Order: sequence, then C-alpha cells, then structure tokens
Amino acid sequence: MKWTMRRALAGLAVAAIGLLSGLPASTASAVTKAPRLIVADRVQTIYQRFYGYPTADHPTADVGGIVSCPSGSEMIGAGSGNGATAALAPWDDFTGVRLLGSVAWPSPTYQGNFIQVTLLCAPARDLTAVRRVQVVRRASGLANTYLDTRGGCPSGYC
Repeated sequence: MKWTMRRALAGLAVAAIGLLSGLPASTASAVTKAPRLIVADRVQTIYQRFYGYPTADHPTADVGGIVSCPSGSEMIGAGSGNGATAALAPWDDFTGVRLLGSVAWPSPTYQGNFIQVTLLCAPARDLTAVRRVQVVRRASGLANTYLDTRGGCPSGYC
C-alpha cells in the first residue's frame, strides 16, 4: 500500500472513530436499551479518483468533483490523498462530499496525476442516534504533510 493511501486511510479511521464516538452515552441503568451501533459489515467504502493533466509548461492542474454514498446510506467518514486537497466538504445531508484540489508535475506516483477520495458510508437507518459534528482543519500548504484533526463529542454524548 502506498504511503499516501496509508495517510488517507489513517485519516478515514480518525474520522470514523470521531463519528462513532458521537453515539449517546448510556447514563441510565443497565436495564435501559443500549443505543444501536453502526454495524461494520454494513459500512461500504467508496473510492473515486479525479484526474488532472499537468505538464512541464503548466506544472499544476486543478481537479475537483463530487462523490456520493449509495442511495439510502450516509457518510460516516471521508478522506483524500495523493494530490493537494484544498477542500473536502460534506454535503448538508451527509450523503456525499465535494472535492477541490490540484495535482502537480512531475507526478508523485506512477500515473498519479489524481486525487483519490474515499468515503465510508453506512445505512441511514443505523444512524438515527448519531449527532453529527463537523471538524474543519485548514491545510498547512506543505507538500506531503498529514494533518491529524479530532472532533469532540456534543454535550451528553461519548
């Protein structure tokens, strides 16, 4: 597995853990019904590559696009890697994301003039007890820099 993909998957794991930790904590007695958790077997991973074609004369190329979860499911995590991601913004209903970024010449990997977006999607019916928290981290602007950002749980959750 390439280093950039490892970083993207690590970011997805952090995002997924942050969303999963947003489930309500049980403050009642043990007899109270526990909240439903996201079932790992029903989480789908969606991959989409967005290509740009930089040249020696034009060393950067903008790339962008949208990636969405299958019908009936919602996003529980997202990440991107391989190029320079300027923005990876979730839709208001958390069913997809919009990517804006760029790729550079020479390509960092073989045929690597792309940014790959990875979504983790779960059935919407599994997310009824989830409170969504959006965490925004501005990029450092440095090439090959991995930013680790974590969100906190809303009051009464975690």
